[in-house]
Order: sequence, then C-alpha cells, then structure tokens
Amino acid sequence: MTKKKICILMITIAVLSLILSIWMKTDMQFLLSTIFTINGIMFSIGLGLISSFNLQGIKNKSYLRDIRSNIANVRNSFIWLFVLSSISFILTNIFKNLITVYSLNIEFTNIHIVEIDFNVSVCSLLLMSYSIAYFIYNFIEIQNLNNSIVDRLLEEE
Repeated sequence: MTKKKICILMITIAVLSLILSIWMKTDMQFLLSTIFTINGIMFSIGLGLISSFNLQGIKNKSYLRDIRSNIANVRNSFIWLFVLSSISFILTNIFKNLITVYSLNIEFTNIHIVEIDFNVSVCSLLLMSYSIAYFIYNFIEIQNLNNSIVDRLLEEE
C-alpha cells in the first residue's frame, strides 16, 4: 500500500467519521474490541497464507520475480493495515473517556442547524472495518495468484 493510498484512506475515513458521528454518539468499546479481534485473526491467517507459498517449481525467472513482488506487496499491505488498525485501537482505548474530540457547531443567524461531534470510536471502527474488507479482498487475490501459479506450472511442463 503506497503512502498516497494511505493518505487517501485516512482522509476518506476522517470525512466518513465526521459524517457518521452525527448519528453515532455512543461509546463502542465492546464492538471495537470484537472487530479488532477479528482483524487480528484475519491478519494472522493472511500472513500464514502468504508465507506458505511454494514457488519451487517455477523456472521462469521473470515470472518468479513478478510473483515475489506481488507477494511482497500483499504482505506489506497486510502489515500496514494491521499496524494502522492497532494504533487506532490503542489510541481509542487510551482516549476512551474522550469519545468526542472535536465539536463543530453550525449556526445560521442564531438558528442552530446541526452539531457535529467527531467520534474517535467511529473513526477506529471504520478503519478496522476497511482492514477486514481489504484482508478478504487479498484472500481472494492470493487464491487467484495460487491458481495462476498452478496454471503456469502446467504450461511449463
């Protein structure tokens, strides 16, 4: 995952968090703990799948280099997303007494229109949910890569 993608992801999650914070004003510690546990399990499974790739039968150096590069990219994405999820979870737990960090009041000529509170728990929940979705996507891609390796090996024989 490139730095540009991470920045876009963080900005998108911050904006969505701001929007969703209008409706979600409660503490979600139990939900966050559950989602983080699922996130950790999926991360472990993903790294297990990635590290168990067997590339012994591939003789084409160019194809082998491409596969190794793809595997490294997926591994790095898994690690980055899990690190971001972990930091988010830890910070949310540290600041659990401060559910709302920023508050934005929108008024128009003394008529209160809306009050938007930035809920840190919502931000963390969105980040971890995105990570889970990305892990699932990568599981599918790993399976496709495995199928293409088998197909390529059959072609080489």
